[in-house]
Amino acid sequence: MPCPTNLPIKLRLLRVDQPGSKDDIITISGNEDLGYSITYVDNFTETKKGSITHESILYMSGEEVDTYLQSLLTLLTNDMDAFYGLQIQAPGFPCILLPIPALRKKKIQNAIFNLLPLLTNFWGD
Repeated sequence: MPCPTNLPIKLRLLRVDQPGSKDDIITISGNEDLGYSITYVDNFTETKKGSITHESILYMSGEEVDTYLQSLLTLLTNDMDAFYGLQIQAPGFPCILLPIPALRKKKIQNAIFNLLPLLTNFWGD
């Protein structure tokens, strides 16, 4: 019998010059009532007082998440120099590290989109 999971998908955007704690982190979680939530944590916002962490939370449908991810992948592959890699953590998968240029490949994009159902497979069981 399947066991419900609430494990999120995490996307870690890796910076060339500030590895580790300065990575931006996107967490995509499934919620039976709300659809999906996306939490974006920007760990490299500079202010006059120094670096701060900024967090945004969005709620959206699966179709809106696909649009969000498509925009994210397009923008990342055209960004001038902010990130060098995307690390993906998903339920039942090993941690995957992809160089940003690989995100241009449709095969890679489709594999990322195919992770979303992992968050909702057990709803209604």
